[in-house]
Amino acid sequence: MQMSDKTPETPDATPFEPLEIDTSVAGESANDDDMPPTSSEEKNRDDFVLSFEHLTVHVPGIAKNTCFFNVDNPIANYMQEYLGMQMQEREPFYSIDNVSGHIKAGEVCLVLGPNDSNKATLLRALCGRLNTQDELYGTILLNGMPMGPSNQGWRRLSPYVSASDASHSPVLTVKETLTFAAQCHSTGSPEKIDEDVEKIMVALGIDHVAETVVGDENLRGISGGQKRRVTVGEMFMDPDGKFYCLEQITDGLASSDSLSLIEKLTNSARLNRDAAFVSLLQPSDEMIMLFDKILVLTASGEQAYFGPVDRTILRDIFLGPTADASEDSGSIADLVLKKGLSGSFSGEDSVVKRFAESPVGDELALNLARIRTSAPPSRDRDLDSLLPDKKYSTSRWYQLKIISARRRKLIFRNSVTYSRIAIAIVFGLIIGSLFSSLKNDAIGSLARTGYLFLNSFLVLMLSAAVTIPSSFRERVTLFKLRSAEFFSGRVFYIAQVLTDAPLSILEAILLSSISYFWVDMNSGANHFFYFLGTMIGLECVGQALGRLLCALFRKQVTANACSSVAILLCGTVGGFMPAYGSIPTILRWFSWFTPVSYAFEGMMINEFYGRELSGVIIGTEDGDVSLASISGSAWLSNFDLPRQSFASANAIKIFDLGMLFVFAMVYDLLGLYFIERTRQWYHNQTRRPQATVKYSFDLTPDLDSPAAAAFRDIKSHNSKTKPVDDGEKLEQGQIGSSSTPDLDSPAAAALRDSKSHNSETKPVDEGDKLEKGQIGSTSTLHNSTEADWPQTLSVKNLSYTVPLKSKYKMNVKSKVQSLLLKACGRKMAEVDKDESESLTLLQGVDALFRRSRMCALMGTSGAGKSTFMDVVAGYKTGGQITGDIMIDGIPKDTKTWKHIMGYAEQNDILNPYLSVLETLRFTASCRLHRDVDREARVQEVIELMGLADYAKFVVGRELEGEGLPKHARKRLTIAVQLVIRPKVLFLDEPTTGLGNNDAALVIEAVRRSTDAMGIITLATIHQPSKHIWDTFDDALLLAKGGRVIYMGEMGPKSETVMSYFSSLTSSPPPAQCNPADYILGTMNDLEPMDAEKLFKQSSHNDLLAKSIGSVVKSGFGDEPQIPPSVHMRGPNSPVQEFFLLTKRHLIAQWRNPSYSFMRITSSIGVSLYMGILFSGSDISTLSGAVNSIGAIFFLVFVLVIPMQAAVVPLIEDRAVLYRETVSGTYSRLSYGLGQLAADLPFHLLNTILMFIFFYFLVDFQRKAEEMGYFLLMLFLSNWVIQSLGQLFALATPNEESANGLAGLSIILSVILMGFLITVNAMPAGWTWAYWSNLFHYILQGLVTNELVGRTYSLDLNLGVPDNITNASNLVFFNSGVDPMDTTSHQVGNLVSLTALTGGGINPDTPLGDLSALVDCLVENDCLVEPIADNFIPCIFQLFGTAPCEDEFAAAIASIDVEEVTKCFLPAVGNETATVSNNFVPNTFSMEAYGEMEDDSQMELILCLLRAILPADVIDAIDRIISIIEDNFGIILFLFDILENGIKIPGEAILFFFGWAELDGETFKWWYCMGSVAIFLSAIELFKLFSMRFIVWTKR
Repeated sequence: MQMSDKTPETPDATPFEPLEIDTSVAGESANDDDMPPTSSEEKNRDDFVLSFEHLTVHVPGIAKNTCFFNVDNPIANYMQEYLGMQMQEREPFYSIDNVSGHIKAGEVCLVLGPNDSNKATLLRALCGRLNTQDELYGTILLNGMPMGPSNQGWRRLSPYVSASDASHSPVLTVKETLTFAAQCHSTGSPEKIDEDVEKIMVALGIDHVAETVVGDENLRGISGGQKRRVTVGEMFMDPDGKFYCLEQITDGLASSDSLSLIEKLTNSARLNRDAAFVSLLQPSDEMIMLFDKILVLTASGEQAYFGPVDRTILRDIFLGPTADASEDSGSIADLVLKKGLSGSFSGEDSVVKRFAESPVGDELALNLARIRTSAPPSRDRDLDSLLPDKKYSTSRWYQLKIISARRRKLIFRNSVTYSRIAIAIVFGLIIGSLFSSLKNDAIGSLARTGYLFLNSFLVLMLSAAVTIPSSFRERVTLFKLRSAEFFSGRVFYIAQVLTDAPLSILEAILLSSISYFWVDMNSGANHFFYFLGTMIGLECVGQALGRLLCALFRKQVTANACSSVAILLCGTVGGFMPAYGSIPTILRWFSWFTPVSYAFEGMMINEFYGRELSGVIIGTEDGDVSLASISGSAWLSNFDLPRQSFASANAIKIFDLGMLFVFAMVYDLLGLYFIERTRQWYHNQTRRPQATVKYSFDLTPDLDSPAAAAFRDIKSHNSKTKPVDDGEKLEQGQIGSSSTPDLDSPAAAALRDSKSHNSETKPVDEGDKLEKGQIGSTSTLHNSTEADWPQTLSVKNLSYTVPLKSKYKMNVKSKVQSLLLKACGRKMAEVDKDESESLTLLQGVDALFRRSRMCALMGTSGAGKSTFMDVVAGYKTGGQITGDIMIDGIPKDTKTWKHIMGYAEQNDILNPYLSVLETLRFTASCRLHRDVDREARVQEVIELMGLADYAKFVVGRELEGEGLPKHARKRLTIAVQLVIRPKVLFLDEPTTGLGNNDAALVIEAVRRSTDAMGIITLATIHQPSKHIWDTFDDALLLAKGGRVIYMGEMGPKSETVMSYFSSLTSSPPPAQCNPADYILGTMNDLEPMDAEKLFKQSSHNDLLAKSIGSVVKSGFGDEPQIPPSVHMRGPNSPVQEFFLLTKRHLIAQWRNPSYSFMRITSSIGVSLYMGILFSGSDISTLSGAVNSIGAIFFLVFVLVIPMQAAVVPLIEDRAVLYRETVSGTYSRLSYGLGQLAADLPFHLLNTILMFIFFYFLVDFQRKAEEMGYFLLMLFLSNWVIQSLGQLFALATPNEESANGLAGLSIILSVILMGFLITVNAMPAGWTWAYWSNLFHYILQGLVTNELVGRTYSLDLNLGVPDNITNASNLVFFNSGVDPMDTTSHQVGNLVSLTALTGGGINPDTPLGDLSALVDCLVENDCLVEPIADNFIPCIFQLFGTAPCEDEFAAAIASIDVEEVTKCFLPAVGNETATVSNNFVPNTFSMEAYGEMEDDSQMELILCLLRAILPADVIDAIDRIISIIEDNFGIILFLFDILENGIKIPGEAILFFFGWAELDGETFKWWYCMGSVAIFLSAIELFKLFSMRFIVWTKR
């Protein structure tokens, strides 16, 4: 549609003409020009008639007798939410019911109705956009020929504009967005496309922002009104479009802009012979009269009217034939919706019946019959000739080209792209530096194996993690454009795959090239390129997995959690740990369907096949020590790779690499299939308000209290006016008598009588009715002193200035995106700047607001309406505020102000998991004193706001289409503020997004409350209807720059304000016009400064100044009266606040399956899986011990999965926290402590479930202490990891940032927790990260708890040469040891001797003295074979010079000399021999030693060694190994150096991992658990501290 300002001069411009269709035999020519063309005529799309008969959309329900949020049955619908489906109970209902009509080329029809959902459903049904779950009945005909509900050709002819503008790519400019839409429908030259785009932008008034990005909440772009016009223009770019379905296209636009847009639309439709159905929220009469026809739906979806825009006909149908013009005083919208559709079913039925029996209804039936009978006989052929010949306007190759070009723009302009490159570089540096010290020995090979697994796991996780958010962002655009047949969904998906690939390859190259050679992996070029190819394959698999999860799930949080679970499952059966042969048979098959298994196997073969591992010392049965090596094949055999024996090594490598790309292809094929199914399942879904919730958590009121009885009476009284079956649900938008309660009813009187004796009611005579604006004499106030206070709120000379550098400060992400856009020649939205460094938003505002009066705050865009209200309310704290804000003439006191002011935000900031009643009771409990009857106050507010029918409804999440309807949600937002009976009430855009009827409901409720409570009410209003405008008493009108152009009374029937504005223009107001439209139109015609000057010169300003002066004078009298109760402290102590908030958090968590149920199910499922996976290991062997460590390692990773779910609810609740703390509901400290306490039961439940499903399956220790420690540490781990996720949510601006930061921190923690690479193998520069890693203490504590006290036998395949018959003494050394050097032989002998001692007798030998002795012994070859000939002479002078005599003497200095002397007694045979040389008997000589048997000589050596070693043999071995490692750097790990039959203690394994610093039993308690407790305390303190700054994310 080419929009135009030109008014057509064709006959079709007339408002309405009945169709004159020949009733002759079908196929014959008709004489009327409006008749559809027959088969004998040339088909012309400019001459068509669209008709629909008995159109009905049935929305199926969800399992009856189930109720989400029903605490008595909480599991019923949880699985649907967990899988991303709808989560509320729904009974089947009809969204539209038996609707008929017709429209011809050149006509535009307005759709009105109290239910926005019904109108949207009708538009989607007409243009073929219904969700597949919704059932369509009836017939849609084009020129009398029926079409199928999913006719693709018809969708091309029928562009649809939804009510949402969130589907644009924020980094694309306005022109680029529209250009892409034009390219999807045209293969013309770029110049022609640019010309068409320019015409649309000019027509829509957005050409001045053509080069500005659209933007979103994180990137400043165009305004909301401009974004709405971009959405409209995007669909107008299709040249084939002939029938337009436009939903709320004027939402967010000023009145003049809305009228202009509708004028252009109707004129263009008539000029271009197009047709359109348009739904509007609050249309003025000027807009309505531009339409040719009007279609009205009831709240239940029935047809109330279809016909011409004729006020007389409409009055007869909606008010009845006996009504006269005096009853029709409002706008047409008010006539139709407010007066005609009163909300009761009987009233709607009467209107429907009157229409069916009216001449207009008869004419509709006749025209529909004529259309059917005039249809050509060859219907299929003629219908095809009217519809496009091709499925899409362009070829698929051209679509691939333009979509790929668009995707490249998105990639290059997205800061996440450069973050991914930076992350690849950083992780390459981290991993490379961590593994840089590896040697070519068995220990180095263990670390290299960890390096290969880490890369497999890391690349898969990172690639999936970054793909999911971007895919979900793109999915919104895909669904909208794909539904409009802009392009093929398959082509879009393929383009996404192709454009993602280069960045994946770059990431793999960076990560591989930085770390591969640094770690000293196999250096051959073929080995490196195979490794690189595997990394690229894993990148492709990860991205394909991310795209598949995006195609499967409705919500990103679910996809993120499932991604973590899927990658964890893949990693555990990948072959690293446990090895393939150790995986239980029941799970072994899963390894064959895991990409990590193929990647790990291929990289292991690539690295170790054909490689020799050096540095193995093997002790033979003869006692000799020799240097040997292990082949790479022998090393690979330890891992039992599943396909290693199937073919040659190279063949297996090629197969494994190919399988990665097969997995990627399979995932993408599945994603390609499911993305279209997901669009059909989730897109354009018809939703319904939430079902009711049963009372729970002791929130049930006292059913015998007077207030509760009165409440029941009210419901009973109201239900009499609306006969509804018990099972019947209140429809969204329905207006019943219960929604507008009778304040004079007996039930209401009973409610007032039931109030506390502390509340005093001012008596009113029966005949004294409250007039609009009269002070509410029925107001129930706290005490008589407070009753008359305050009378006024005045503002004098108020100005507000902000520095530009602070007001428009951007976050880091916005700055990066700004630089990227500038580099691409694009720009973000500019700020209007002058030469100064500050911006004045309010300029000398004077205003006076009075008690029991409502003031409408209106103005043009940028006039500072919300700014003024925020400044007066105290919500603006930055910038410079000058002027006076006074209560009864006295400057307001901040402490007083908080207790008398209520502020209802434009956005409905409510806890989505509480019911209406629970929400109000919570507010009352937090903000009202105990001496106030809180229940009576809550019931009073429910009555005033008309929320009785919604009292038990859960609020629900508005963005998900759940819970309360919009008008009820808005009324609840206001009701929360009314609970405290505020003296001043601020309402920010209370009618935005509401239709006429719903907006009237809200404003009427505010009117009742203002009168009843005596409130000073100030509300910003956008496009009010005449009825809403008449509800107000006063008006404050602001022009751009915050300039006052009117402040004062409206007068009876707005005569005062209308008289003033009519004097400013030569155009008098039309009869029955909407005063608001006339005033805003006049304001637009005036310059702001001129309008301000005229007002200051008027008598209205003089009266205002005089009134303010009088108020100020009276306020500074002798005794200004301020009620003492205003200065009260909070109604609750911190402890009471804590318990209230704990209860609310418990309810919210229990009713939030995305959080609580996901945690529980993922913990149970993955823990059970892990238990089964590691149950096949022999726990008594060394490999079983290592598998136990691996099981604990992966268990810790399981705790991380729900951490992402912890981010979402807290981010959603931040706005609620901000609103409630600012209003004084509770303190931030109480909120944080309450949340902490509410989390504890879920932590405990999660811990117990994980323990039950994991601990016993893996056969961990069954002792009470070990089981108790495991439970306690697991509980603390659950707690601390969830708190860490919450801290990220509090410290970051949005969910994406929180999840990104959490993901990076988790990956770094996993790398540095001491399992994939031990702390002993880490370079010295990385040890600080190890010691500061929370996860390391969790892992170390749990592993220590399991291994200490256990022994393990050797079962590893070490590749011992065949000629070695005894491998009991086996030690692994570092590579690089010279085979000719005796050092390796000597230290091997020393370790063997230490083991043979069985433990020493000297616990106090200084480590330095012992180290000096060992160094001396090795340096002087004292431990060279035969040891008996070399050891003794080194320490005794009996044999000549003893080089190590002094060192030995120093080592035994701390024990009794007689203990050493006893070692020689068997040799001298005389226990009374005298001692010489300090400890050697005189009778001991060289000859005596030589005569000793070999065993006796060895026993003497062992006895002397016991004198320098501690009592425990393991401690002795640990000490010797530590000395050897420090002195020589050779030995790192001890497999089994003991005699056959003696097992390896768990402490030795802990020593290898660097986890045996202290005694295990003590160490795990005070060190490991204590460290976790310290981390937990610090995180909780940081959370409480971060809550102080939540204001940053709100304003």
